[in-house]
Amino acid sequence: MAAEGEPCRAGDRTYTSYPYKSTYPDGGKHIDGGYCGPERHGAWTEWYKNGLMKAQGAYAGGLEDGPWRTWFENGQIKESGSYIQGKKEGVWEVYTEKGELIESLTYHQGMPVGKYEYRHPRSSDAVVRAEFPDGDYKAVFSYGGEVDGGLKNGRPHGPWLIRMARFSPTWKGTFDEGKKTGRWTATLEDRCVWAEGEYVDDAREGEWTFRGWKDQKRRQCVTKAIGQYVHGKRHGPWRFEYDGPCHDQDWWQTEDDRTIQFFQNMAGTDEGCHYILEETFADDELHGPLRVTQKDGSVVREGEYRHGRKAGKWQGWLTASKKFIGRMRLR
Repeated sequence: MAAEGEPCRAGDRTYTSYPYKSTYPDGGKHIDGGYCGPERHGAWTEWYKNGLMKAQGAYAGGLEDGPWRTWFENGQIKESGSYIQGKKEGVWEVYTEKGELIESLTYHQGMPVGKYEYRHPRSSDAVVRAEFPDGDYKAVFSYGGEVDGGLKNGRPHGPWLIRMARFSPTWKGTFDEGKKTGRWTATLEDRCVWAEGEYVDDAREGEWTFRGWKDQKRRQCVTKAIGQYVHGKRHGPWRFEYDGPCHDQDWWQTEDDRTIQFFQNMAGTDEGCHYILEETFADDELHGPLRVTQKDGSVVREGEYRHGRKAGKWQGWLTASKKFIGRMRLR
């Protein structure tokens, strides 16, 4: 690395290195380092506001290079290891805020290699075991979660099972070196196919169907949403159904482009409200006609969206008691 005021390289250009220092508003040290043109270069140290060190290492042309260490705000070591041109190399160790070593993993050219095991310091039943770069990956989490799959070049590859908690959907599908591909399904309690559809190059594509329990008794799994994705975005007509209890709150339409505004599976009896929502998307935005009807076909709400905003004349009314429909995230 070039000393201060000496020539240095960043990208395909030659610059003259210069120092950089910054402080917090109270005058305390924040950063002590250097630059080569627009890139960080040379020794680099950062501090927390309390005066304790946060990170220390060096850069070469904007990339971490050589030994690096980071600390928690209480002064305990957080991570230590080395980089070569921005990629982790050799043994890296990770600690808790109490100073307990919880992870030791060997890297080569930025990729983990060899056997790896991690146990959560506050949960004895949370364990991750893997063999990098090509091998098995298995994890067991608290509250009944688990992950089971294979690795290729350090990335998920082949069939995988993913469940984050006991009552969360269990996803099953295939990865191709880190990208979801082909048919993926999610089931609830191994009895209800909550979601199913295709992935192409890690993005949802084509028709997707979402289901859920008809009522709190969890005896019948019913279709609640169906529509098309194009390159991971909702596109074209979507149909949603809600068949369940009514609630004394206003029905509402969200503007959140990732939230579908109804059928939260609520407690109640088999008798209640039944709504059908038909709407149109373009690149994940509401764009086109929207229509809400009741079981008897009567119109509850009808209008049009343009680029995510209501447009033109809207008509229709809610039921007399203004029943609430709810919402569900399609993620």
